[in-house]
Amino acid sequence: IDVGVKSIDVNPPSPLIGAPFEVTVTVANEGKTTISTPFYVKLEISPVDQNSKPTELNAVIGKVLAPGDEASLSFKIAMIANEGAFKIIATADSTAKLDDDNAANNQRSKTLIITSQ
Repeated sequence: IDVGVKSIDVNPPSPLIGAPFEVTVTVANEGKTTISTPFYVKLEISPVDQNSKPTELNAVIGKVLAPGDEASLSFKIAMIANEGAFKIIATADSTAKLDDDNAANNQRSKTLIITSQ
């Protein structure tokens, strides 16, 4: 079994302070075995330049993923009140329910810039 985070997409790409936005995480079955066990995907958002606790969101992928199949989850973010760079980290199988053969591809990150205009 090998599930991996394929992509992180933000819409709109450069959110404004106080405006809602959406983060879509796409995971893929990169192994040779069908994944039929539901598993969690965790999304963390935190300011790049501060040691503050990240905002964490979790969602479950409950559909069967045959080898090569993908599934996407959309996380709706109400707003971020601060301007600046934020790090987004997506983790597939965040509770380690699957016996993943390749944990190296379970996490992907992206930098997000929140602007005032």
